Amino acid sequence: MKKLSFALAMLTIVSLALTGCAAPQAQAPQTIKIGLITQLTGDMAVVGQTVRNGAEMAVKEINAEGGVEVNLKKYKIELVVADSEGQEAKAVAAALKLITQDNVLAIVQHERSQTAVPVALIAESTKTVLIGGIAAPEFTMDSMTKQPRKYVFRSTFSSDFQGPALAQFTLTQLGAKKAAVLYDSESLYNRSLAESFKATFVGGISAGATALFTGLDNAPLPIGVFGGEGIGEGAIQDFSGEVVAFESYKTGDKDFAAQLNRIKAANPDVLFLPNYLTDVPTQVKQAKSLGIAATIVGPDTMAQADMLKACGAACDGAYATTDFRPEIPNKLADKFIQDYAAAYGAAPEWPAASAYDSIKILAMALERGAKVDREALRDGMTRVSYDGVSGNISFRAGSGDPVKAANIMQIKGGQFVWVANVQP
Repeated sequence: MKKLSFALAMLTIVSLALTGCAAPQAQAPQTIKIGLITQLTGDMAVVGQTVRNGAEMAVKEINAEGGVEVNLKKYKIELVVADSEGQEAKAVAAALKLITQDNVLAIVQHERSQTAVPVALIAESTKTVLIGGIAAPEFTMDSMTKQPRKYVFRSTFSSDFQGPALAQFTLTQLGAKKAAVLYDSESLYNRSLAESFKATFVGGISAGATALFTGLDNAPLPIGVFGGEGIGEGAIQDFSGEVVAFESYKTGDKDFAAQLNRIKAANPDVLFLPNYLTDVPTQVKQAKSLGIAATIVGPDTMAQADMLKACGAACDGAYATTDFRPEIPNKLADKFIQDYAAAYGAAPEWPAASAYDSIKILAMALERGAKVDREALRDGMTRVSYDGVSGNISFRAGSGDPVKAANIMQIKGGQFVWVANVQP
């Protein structure tokens, strides 16, 4: 795990000491403040703006319906937005200000794991509920003790779920035997996905345990339905493969020729790219220019409209996981999609859906907790069962990780096409 720098650690310690660690919880009469931390400037500002849109839309809907009812009293929600600028120190400073000066009851966060995990440390130490669309396992789990954090929850599935799910998909549904991986070694999100994918792809799975993927009727998909000629239910009793190249790079790199040439020489069936929008289009285009014919597979960061714009035809045929896209059959999401498009002039992306669901989950938890304070809210989170625009969400006992299905999308002709459910 990437550690906080000494200077940043000292900033955190001093700031907490000055505020007495236990921040005041006073709320304005009949108003509950919820903080939002995301990147509104910088290289991922377009994602941050969709996060803000989704959160603001949820707040407007709640307030238009009279607010949140807690113990027979109605409260309006006030959203306090902070820009992390994609920087660790700025994200930590934003969290401290929201908790100790703005007196928010809870925080929603959606951005890179590098900025989200330090904020999780702040939330846990101040006993402030934090919920975010962050996949890195370290967001909800203390990397030192390996124990779940008590006050940190995620609204999306973790890397520990989608990495293995993609490995199983490539093994059982695509019939892959050889995989290559190219990942950013300096990112918790990227690295955890790379490692969990590799462990499952090499470790293998039994044929009897492949009912993970289902169709619209939730019936298990036949093995090899998307490829893998020669694979039959009775022919193979287990599935495993070989990771023939496991290549890394550093944040900010733009030339991946050396790594991709080694990948080409290994001749993989699939190329797994667990990376961000800032890198994947370049990597795919460079891979195609070198003649790499492997099927491209990616995580939820790949299932965004801006990925299609940046990658173009080079990404055609690629597969990616996501917990929300407008193309996914989900009647509960129809109104959200329509209202979002009417308000912002574009279809919502999954970060917007994640932020929207996060606000709605907090509202439900407030009602379950029956008291406007952080401990009651935290207790209410453990009793949430929420049917959201990105699927049903409840939390595992003693954990901030959700029990939540995922989806597999394929890029075809410049569009995302839903192909399968991934059951939790």
